[in-house]
Amino acid sequence: FLGTPVNELIDTAFALEDRVGVALAPIVINAIEEQPLLDIPSSIDAPSPLVTAAHFHNSRVMQQTESITDLHTRLPLPTLRLTYSSSATSVIEDLANQLRSQIEQLHDNRNLDASFLTFKRVVVFGSGGVGKTTASAALALAQMR
Repeated sequence: FLGTPVNELIDTAFALEDRVGVALAPIVINAIEEQPLLDIPSSIDAPSPLVTAAHFHNSRVMQQTESITDLHTRLPLPTLRLTYSSSATSVIEDLANQLRSQIEQLHDNRNLDASFLTFKRVVVFGSGGVGKTTASAALALAQMR
């Protein structure tokens, strides 16, 4: 299971470039958990819901880090990283602000071909429940500003 969405993304990206001739814009990575690994004291030997949750969190962060590293290694495109924001008043507005800021940073990077900033169409894909609709709405809002 680890890396399956990354493999699908890479296969699709190369197919779009090689077979269709589409130039790809940055990859949006959604729902990044930017919390550090939790310290679980070894003195806790009895499983509890809190310890189980901490192990789950650590597993998710490690899997996410490994998948993002794999993506960067195998698909050398810029990325826009959307952090997980469950506490924001307006999730879409928060994500739009993240996108706008990162797009501006990419635009300012002189070592990067920023022609994608004038794109006319955006293709959003991914498995169910990964935030395609939310990220699309945030991207539209970011581009309106």
